[in-house]
Amino acid sequence: MKRMRKIFYGVIVLILLGVVAILIYLASQKPHYSGSVKMRGLINEVEVIYDYYGVPHIYAESEEDAYFALGFVHAQDRLFQMEMTKRVVSGQLSEILGADFIKVDAFFKTLGFEEHAEDAVKKFMSSDSLPYQKAANAYLKGVNQFIVTGSTPVEFVMLGIDKKEFTIKDMYLSTEYMAFNFAMAFRTDPIMTFIERKLGASYFRDMITSHLDSSITIPCISYVSDSLRMPIDSIRNNKVSALNTVNTILDKVPISPFTGSNAWIVSPKKSQSGKVLFGNDTHIGFSQPSVWYEAHLEYPGFSFYGNFLAGFPFAAIGHTREMVWGLTMLENDDLDFYSERLKPGDSSLYWSDGSWKSLSKVNKIIKVKDEEDVTLTVRSSRHGPLMDDVMPEWKQVTSNAVSIWWTHLKFSNNLMQVTYEMNHAKNLGEFQHGVSQLISPGLNVMYGDREGNIAWWAAGRLMKRAASVNPVLLLDGTKYSLDPSGYLDFSMNPQSVNPPSGFVYSANNQPDTMPGQGFYPGYYTPDDRAIRINKLFEEKKYFFVGRFTKNKYGCSFSIYPKSGNHHFEFYSL
Repeated sequence: MKRMRKIFYGVIVLILLGVVAILIYLASQKPHYSGSVKMRGLINEVEVIYDYYGVPHIYAESEEDAYFALGFVHAQDRLFQMEMTKRVVSGQLSEILGADFIKVDAFFKTLGFEEHAEDAVKKFMSSDSLPYQKAANAYLKGVNQFIVTGSTPVEFVMLGIDKKEFTIKDMYLSTEYMAFNFAMAFRTDPIMTFIERKLGASYFRDMITSHLDSSITIPCISYVSDSLRMPIDSIRNNKVSALNTVNTILDKVPISPFTGSNAWIVSPKKSQSGKVLFGNDTHIGFSQPSVWYEAHLEYPGFSFYGNFLAGFPFAAIGHTREMVWGLTMLENDDLDFYSERLKPGDSSLYWSDGSWKSLSKVNKIIKVKDEEDVTLTVRSSRHGPLMDDVMPEWKQVTSNAVSIWWTHLKFSNNLMQVTYEMNHAKNLGEFQHGVSQLISPGLNVMYGDREGNIAWWAAGRLMKRAASVNPVLLLDGTKYSLDPSGYLDFSMNPQSVNPPSGFVYSANNQPDTMPGQGFYPGYYTPDDRAIRINKLFEEKKYFFVGRFTKNKYGCSFSIYPKSGNHHFEFYSL
């Protein structure tokens, strides 16, 4: 009996020792929020103060030191998230998670995000002379400083993978995932084509209608030349999504997708304080850690607070002492699918405007944990990569190959310099110039500043399409006439700067027409949120800032009219 008791106590002691050892190990892996660290690469001392919410406030004597420190703390807090993001987009999940992710990897490798990022590195980051290049390289040095000298996050240990130094290409890959999330055609066009071809035109008409006059739109007040017009009858507004390959992929990948958002700005003329009032609620799927990484940077001549993507040096949303801006998804349609007729007996050729042309072909390797490598052959037409092998739903509507024309892949990724210019703009003109350079993804950019200016821009390159093209349906790839004929100049994009109404807003709803144009095609959401926002801001003359309160939904921030009991609020869960 005594022996059994000794064994029992011995087991208890071993368990307690094991628990203590695990707790000590886990504690050693936590980010360091106090103390001092010596780092090679810093020019001067940098102070980083973490607040109650875990937000780092970085105080430096130079821009490069500030971004070096940002890279270090970003890697310290989010290294595994950064690792998973680059693996998702580059098609390297199977290497650490096994064969269940081969289809996911094949999809992303077919899109060619790695090559797209490499192109951007060669074109925009081959030197270190421009301000955005210096800041980005300083950030990268900070990330790698932690990777080399910092502790290994427990997720790496659990998966049995090593930390690897980051590259400029990896930073671009972070933005590729954002662009993919915003390309709604991946989810919508296959099911729309299925309805039209398999169920008939009457069913299709029930699902797809022209813009309804009863629907509220985001008002535009800019004026454009009559030389560039878009036929109004060529546009149809699609509000349908479906379960398909992309939905399945987003359910599997270990990082959160992006969704819609709300944003509004009140000008001084409708503000009791005489200052601009601003609100932005980005509807991004809940995750731990969250998609956004908040950080505050201070160095001589620069004071900035923003929301960053994991592994990217410049913020998508933020404010300085002079201005503030936010984002919602534009929901514009910048991706078309094409049916490609391959030559019988020789699938290396496709028919294009009267002759057979060669598909380009490249072999890519998918590494698979505990299994043999898989070779993926990616073929491309003049439109882009063939997608039917990785999107099998297309085989339900056509026996032809299916390719994509995606604006994002047709231009080099310039988000590094675009976001840097937005972060460092000093006035409305400089900020608008940065916004005008955005290619993809399509965004509603909302802006306000201390001078009292407010603005909204539908940012991104908007395609010119023939009047006969319905972009939600599979198009005939044999005809050049159905290809995009070019892109609109930014001045043609829907936008509103200092409107007479005294406010601008976006709820992912349809932008109004620019003079001389029709409605630009997209996957705009129903206008219920827009109606509510518009009503609240139209019916009252003045607004003032309320207070943050807590309720069963989370935290609400209220903007109250000067009279009456109506209020506008949004929730952060």
